[in-house]
Amino acid sequence: MKLLRLTALIVLCCVAVPVLRAQDKDKDKDKIDAGTKAIVAWLAIVDAGKYEQSWEEASAFFKEKVTKDKWTEDMKETRAPLGKNQSRRLDFADYTTEVEDGPAGECVFILYRSKFEKLADAVETVVVVLEKNGRWRLAGFVIVPVK
Repeated sequence: MKLLRLTALIVLCCVAVPVLRAQDKDKDKDKIDAGTKAIVAWLAIVDAGKYEQSWEEASAFFKEKVTKDKWTEDMKETRAPLGKNQSRRLDFADYTTEVEDGPAGECVFILYRSKFEKLADAVETVVVVLEKNGRWRLAGFVIVPVK
């Protein structure tokens, strides 16, 4: 199966290989938990096929990079054909404040191992950013099949 690419991949390229700093893990755990909790709610919107709403719930950084129409079109072409999400397991999450060419501020970099009706094994890579209003929101997202 060809590599699933979303317009968001452009955004994710900026954040896919962040400079993850060793920091106080206890303090970071609360931030990781908050970022992960926020993205679980966002992924539920995507899983329900509500792509326009998923764009609305994304960060200002993401919205500056990807238009709502482009996001919706790309999701219909790449995510919708995968079918229902059957499982999603958190494989990795880390907090950072330094993402080269990515969103400024506090970010959580997350990897899920996922299974869909029509794709048995995939990695969902997600980056969330803490916005000025105190909400964690999507900054980058891509699904890559595992061979």
